[in-house]
Formats: sequence, C-alpha cells, structure tokens
Amino acid sequence: MLHPETFLFSGKYLEKGCEENGFVSLPILNKHAVALESLVCPKEAPPHKDPFDRILLAQAKSEGMKFMTHDTLIPYYNESFVISV
Repeated sequence: MLHPETFLFSGKYLEKGCEENGFVSLPILNKHAVALESLVCPKEAPPHKDPFDRILLAQAKSEGMKFMTHDTLIPYYNESFVISV
C-alpha cells in the first residue's frame, strides 16, 4: 500500500499543473454509465475487476477520445480507441 508521504507531489500541485497546462476535468456523466453496457470483453479474457478502469474506458468511448494504457488487461476489450503502450 502506498502512503501519502511516498508521493512525489500533492494533489493540489497536480491540479494546479493540469489547469496551467490546459487540461480539463471530465466528470462522470449518466451517458458514461450507460456506455459501460457497450464495453464487451471476451469470456476467454483474463478477469478485469477494476471498475475505475471500466468507467474511464466508457468515458473515452462516449466522448470520442483515445485511451492510452500500459495495462495488459484493457486491450482485451478490443476497442479501436484503446492505444496500448
């Protein structure tokens, strides 16, 4: 488990940096929850149990965004907007 003192910078520092660099927050909307139903993962894929990852995928899909990840389980969703790095 990570402890707060192991982080290199605070959440407030991250927020300020994001704002200064033009990043915009994307709240979770009803349409994102609905988009969860369109995410399909093959039955033979390893189980992916992270609900936060799935809502991020649903947001990217419904907003027409790209989703870049190094998570080895996300590409199993076989979505064209997922970019594996």
